Amino acid sequence: MTATRRRLCVLLGTASLAGCTDIVERIESGPEPGADDPSETEDESETPETDEEPTATEEERQDDEDESTPEEDDEAVDLRERESELPELVRESLSASRGQILTALETYASSAGGEPDPAIALESVSLLAEPDRIDVGRELSTAEDRLSGGVSRADRQGIDDEPFRRLVGLLEAEIESLRRATEAHETLAEAYGTVESVVELADQRAYRLAEDEHEELGERSAATEAALSDAAAAVEPIETATDAELAALEATGHAELVDRLEAGSVALSTYDDALGAVPSAFSDLEDAEVALGSDDDRAFRLATNTIDALEAVEAAIEAAEPPGSVEPLETDLLEHIGEKLERAREVREEADES
Repeated sequence: MTATRRRLCVLLGTASLAGCTDIVERIESGPEPGADDPSETEDESETPETDEEPTATEEERQDDEDESTPEEDDEAVDLRERESELPELVRESLSASRGQILTALETYASSAGGEPDPAIALESVSLLAEPDRIDVGRELSTAEDRLSGGVSRADRQGIDDEPFRRLVGLLEAEIESLRRATEAHETLAEAYGTVESVVELADQRAYRLAEDEHEELGERSAATEAALSDAAAAVEPIETATDAELAALEATGHAELVDRLEAGSVALSTYDDALGAVPSAFSDLEDAEVALGSDDDRAFRLATNTIDALEAVEAAIEAAEPPGSVEPLETDLLEHIGEKLERAREVREEADES
């Protein structure tokens, strides 16, 4: 302790001996009551290290994000690859279901004026051609049975992972989408046939029958809209699938087909509204031709009525903008309307000159 005193005094200098003595006394007597505990000072000095803990938390958060990445990648798994990993009997059931879907697809396309190639089948069908709904439905029902058998086998083996459920869900959606699209397509094509019938009967001067056909057209137009609502609901799972998931389907273009069917339905509704005036307009033209020469004022008036009505019909049909496969029907309609318009103008001109 004596050596300690001397070293302290030397450090403080001889001019501060009194103070030095005071310091030595404090050292010998220990800390005064209420003085800061050195251990507390050390704890306070360690506070900055505590402040650095959020940095470690951020690193942990980053690690959590890195660990979540594989889960997100799993969502984009190729469902065909998952199918290849399934037990043999389950794969065989799914393969049999696919075969029936493919047969149904070929039947639908060929009966609706399209190509059987799965890559373009749904894009090639004509909305004017009636598909063979019964045969298509039979194939799809068989596909449904095969798929159900595969799911039952998978259940017995405890297979119920998300990719497998997604695979089965998409195949079910493809089956239901084709079924509903075929039904809507058949209803639409029948309605288009009624459109032609309205004009043909009026052209043959069977005006009453033409009006009856127009009433039938309204009913078929409403039925088409209802069938398309079901088709749109059936295709929703396919519309939300990723590109990798869509590889599980036998064909592409399911959603696009429903879009074209809906566009065809809109055009049909336009034709329905426009053609209501056709029977009476054609009838007025016939009466104008009869009156020409004997009652030219009446002939002029009736011909004018025909022109006004048919010009409105023509404008509505031209504005319909149907899908490409419906254009032949529109061309035919405009040809009939155009011929009647031309004749009505001739009758009015002759009546005006008389």
